[in-house]
Amino acid sequence: MGSLDTKTKELFLSIAHQWRQPLSGINSIVGAMDNRLYELQLDDEILHQHLLEIEKLTRYMSDTIEAFKIDYIEATKEEDLLLSELFTQTLELVAQNFQDSAIELELNLDVKSHFSGDAKLLKQVLLIFLNNAKDALIERNVYKPKLFIKVCEDTNSFFIHICDNAGGIPKSMRDKIFDKNFTTKHDSEGTGLGLFMCKEHIENTFKGSLNVNNRADGVCFDIILPKE
Repeated sequence: MGSLDTKTKELFLSIAHQWRQPLSGINSIVGAMDNRLYELQLDDEILHQHLLEIEKLTRYMSDTIEAFKIDYIEATKEEDLLLSELFTQTLELVAQNFQDSAIELELNLDVKSHFSGDAKLLKQVLLIFLNNAKDALIERNVYKPKLFIKVCEDTNSFFIHICDNAGGIPKSMRDKIFDKNFTTKHDSEGTGLGLFMCKEHIENTFKGSLNVNNRADGVCFDIILPKE
């Protein structure tokens, strides 16, 4: 990640520092709510599941902050796990939001090999693509919104295709979406670093490639990751 300048690194380290206390506070509130429900002898399974979901998401955010921090300061820790399992764990983090937004997820995991590398970082990269797709589907008020995910492999590489039916990317923006400060969102909603960071990590950290292409009713992001 040597291609990132010092100012960008300092930005992420500052965000990491500022976010830790609120995340810890959220988990404390969740714990207090859970205890209060127990004291009142309220056994609401739906509410309990939502509290668990909040705890899972905040824990993942904390892990992600640590992963970015490690990425800037020291070598990342390599892991070895099934790529299908890595995808399943990532999808669990967005499943509730997609369900609440009535977005259909179509998943095709045709892989049996292990991924060796920084699994936390790859999850974060994938999460950015998933959340961007969700935001586009919601903002454009798509009828029957849908996200298609296909993961396959050959002897040397993994192929990840993430496609939506949100109408695609205008030609005027297609060459800019990976620029460092480009964003289609309001200043308060996006920094323009998401896809830029994804491309940097895919190409420099994972030594892979990233392409984007419009399809009939949306856009596809195609990721190729070498197995070695």
